Amino acid sequence: MNGAVNSGATAVVCGNHINAHTLVRNLERIGWDGRIVLLRHESEGAGLAVCLNPQVEHWALAVARLDDVPALIAERYGAAGEVAVLFTDERYHPAFAAWKRAHPVSPLRFQLGAEKHLDAVLDRYEFCRFVRDRGLASAPRTLRGDEDPFAAFGAAFIVRPRLSWFGVAQRERVRLVRGREEFRAALASYAARGLAPADLSFQELLSIRNRDNVSISGWYGPSARHLYCSRKVLQYPPKTGGGDVVELLAPPPGIQEQAEGLLAALEYEGPFEMEFVYDETAAEFKVTEINPRFWLQQGLIEAVSGRALLNACLGRPPLPTTAAERNLRYWVNPLYVAFRAFRGDPRGLFYWSSSRAWVPFTMREAARYAGRRARGQIRAAQG
Repeated sequence: MNGAVNSGATAVVCGNHINAHTLVRNLERIGWDGRIVLLRHESEGAGLAVCLNPQVEHWALAVARLDDVPALIAERYGAAGEVAVLFTDERYHPAFAAWKRAHPVSPLRFQLGAEKHLDAVLDRYEFCRFVRDRGLASAPRTLRGDEDPFAAFGAAFIVRPRLSWFGVAQRERVRLVRGREEFRAALASYAARGLAPADLSFQELLSIRNRDNVSISGWYGPSARHLYCSRKVLQYPPKTGGGDVVELLAPPPGIQEQAEGLLAALEYEGPFEMEFVYDETAAEFKVTEINPRFWLQQGLIEAVSGRALLNACLGRPPLPTTAAERNLRYWVNPLYVAFRAFRGDPRGLFYWSSSRAWVPFTMREAARYAGRRARGQIRAAQG
């Protein structure tokens, strides 16, 4: 909803999809009594978060430069009180880092993770260099985009854009390539969207099995630390997709200690997800990247920890947890449960029906969003 500006604090959730929706619901869960705003770029359209949260303010931002975003938020909401800015992706981080340097006294409150080493966090090539040069953990061998990946890795490797976001609304994903034909197709696809070799990196191929991909995530800072280990049980698309069922588990030996050492070296403070992938040749886990913001499956950790991450962002202590919350183990995406079931794969249903599952929205809400999206696609095709 859009209306008059109210007095008091404001929480601006920068996002458009499941993790933004989770933040909105958790703000309500902890008793946030100020304004809640869902902010997205106007080119993105209304996503799941907007569809399922008509009770909050929606702001479709029309900007050509990300550097303008902090000033626009401060101008619109800062006069009424403090503004907590919560990130579900890292596209805004450089703009807010520059804003903080220029405006050390400001109504905007936010966590960027590692402000001193922001380039190392956001740039996948620089991240692996940071890890290797300091001997903090094992990292996959990573080349610049102007080097020859076939000479280093053979026929199979990963093409990784150095940044996840280019510009206001252009998100780029990694690609697994096998052979020169797939490599040429990948480069052509990136080039069509304006990515030059300097924007890319190449990385050795590690295990693509779900069980070999684990994350240490939560909150890390000088005064509060809430760390958990998780892994993908199901993911779509296979091999390189996001997890649609994720489980909590005990960390493999040494992983959490490596994560803490790396976070300390980065002088990190804020929510994060750090990914480790198993190298079958070297027989060890290697750290591949860090996501310096709220990530997709944050809701499960928030539930078992008393919404510790969000409360830490707001300078509050965690809430008490119930026995049922502490027993939770699985994060399940109902949209993919339905998708898999439609394709004859019932595995998602097994996890979704478990008493230990945490879901970001109900199946009814999933159906509402799917119907709205289908209608939008039909109107777009007809128009």
